[in-house]
Amino acid sequence: PTGTNRYAKLANENKVFVISSHLKGNLDKEAWDLRDKRVLHFDTDAVESLSLKGPENEVILAKASEDLWNVTTPSFCRADRYKASSLASRFETAKMEEIVSGSVDDLAAYGLDPATYEVDIQIDGEKRVRLHIGDEKDGKYYARDLDRSLVFLVASSLVDDVTKDASEYRSKRLFDYATFQVNKFQIATAEGQTRVYQKKEEGEDEDVQWAEIAPESREWDRAKVEDLLYKITGTDAEEFVEEATQDLAPFGLDQPAYVVTVWSNEEETVEELALGKPDGDFVYARRKGDVPILKIQTSKWEEIEKLMDFEREEEAEEPEEEQ
Repeated sequence: PTGTNRYAKLANENKVFVISSHLKGNLDKEAWDLRDKRVLHFDTDAVESLSLKGPENEVILAKASEDLWNVTTPSFCRADRYKASSLASRFETAKMEEIVSGSVDDLAAYGLDPATYEVDIQIDGEKRVRLHIGDEKDGKYYARDLDRSLVFLVASSLVDDVTKDASEYRSKRLFDYATFQVNKFQIATAEGQTRVYQKKEEGEDEDVQWAEIAPESREWDRAKVEDLLYKITGTDAEEFVEEATQDLAPFGLDQPAYVVTVWSNEEETVEELALGKPDGDFVYARRKGDVPILKIQTSKWEEIEKLMDFEREEEAEEPEEEQ
């Protein structure tokens, strides 16, 4: 070496020249350094469903659209889209920690026959990628991709994802719409009153206007309507209180105090939420199609309920007549 450089020559020539020393690092590699260390090979965007199975539970998540997911097992419920997509991404980018064996002849020695945990990812309706995870070793876990004859070690964080309860992946949001995408919404009450509001874009600049179209026809302040929509979609439930129940009366959902329906994405997406009456510190709610029941703080719901009453707000804002 001379300084930070290296002497070098071509194998079939005698001429000696100087190269940068960092090139030596590019050549000084072992087989492990050059190996593709990915645990599984798939594209997250192409995932259709993802199954996580352990000794005591099984969770299956299925993609409903480009950015919406559902938990389909153990019971149907809308999934947290960010947690679901992040989970798929973590399996796509997960790396092997170490290769233990180039043979799968003795899987029982690693706790892989049968496996303790199983991950099954469906890709584009036909292709499947499957990961089996077995015994622990020094804080890591033996695993294998069923498409390869390898046994390797994976980080414990991957096992943590597999062992999470279904509630970790369920969405606590009351609605999933984006406020600017809403075209119409409806508020129905237990007393039989139904109000329907629709967005209209008028003029060359397509100014947004909101109007009540049933039972009356009248315009409403855009800011007030969008404040309500923003508040609803920005409110989260505290927890899920029931896995499944046939008796909705204890939650006030046999005859809901309100049923709120929202149409978005040019009315392609319809979301519906039924709400019971406040029961102490909480209000119970259920999204249409979901099995579990949501538990919402009464104080949060009262803020939404106040914004829903446009008419009362306008009357409160009218100046009193002089005596």
